Amino acid sequence: MNPDVVYSIVNTIALVAWIALSIAPYNARVQQGALGGVVVMLGVLYAVLFIGSFNGAMMKELATLDGLMGLFSNKQALVLGWTHYLAFDLVAGIYIVRNAQTHEVSSRAIIPFLWLTFMAGPLGWLTYVIFRVLKTKKYEF
Repeated sequence: MNPDVVYSIVNTIALVAWIALSIAPYNARVQQGALGGVVVMLGVLYAVLFIGSFNGAMMKELATLDGLMGLFSNKQALVLGWTHYLAFDLVAGIYIVRNAQTHEVSSRAIIPFLWLTFMAGPLGWLTYVIFRVLKTKKYEF
């Protein structure tokens, strides 16, 4: 697979999922489509890319920062890593939606956290958790 094409496709698919989550976060079909559709598709693509590019030398390269930098100078490895980020950031976004719904947080209130999670994964999730704990006075997941 051409890494440039794969990169463009996964970005577009992830963006569509994030837009749908932002427009209708509490819609069960949107949640299922994002998790059961997009995340699964990204996971399958990740598995195909991983299997197609994995070799024993990669494990050695992952042991050092210089090795990791070397791996990510390869477009295929970079797309593999990017697909990983997109999938897990979307899982974090779905967690935010479902957690907010459980704790009766307004769907409008979570939109900034969803976009921050889309752009900066763990930072968006963390700020949502802090917000939710302060709002509900409950530290539970």
